[in-house]
Amino acid sequence: QNPDIIASVSLLENRPTVVVGFAAETSNLIEHARAKRISKKLDLIVANDVSAEQTGFGSEQNAVHLIAADEEQYLTLASKQVIAEQMVAVLAKMLGATPAELQQEGH
Repeated sequence: QNPDIIASVSLLENRPTVVVGFAAETSNLIEHARAKRISKKLDLIVANDVSAEQTGFGSEQNAVHLIAADEEQYLTLASKQVIAEQMVAVLAKMLGATPAELQQEGH
């Protein structure tokens, strides 16, 4: 079995401020993603249904659920570029910064 790298990162002594994982699921998307977030001690998990034709592997679009301990957000079907920008905005908020501030700092 392969090592669980993201779970290992969550347990590091010098753990990053925010640890994010991804859940590509084909069934019980939210339930499985919530369980993975907890078991891997993640701050946020990005869950997407890879069985859906519009959002599966090879698609130009995606729709994802962002699941944190205290908040869940659905990012509706959009280009992968737009989804990425929306995810950066959420992560910036979690870090206490705006996306523009993160960009200026070279992150």
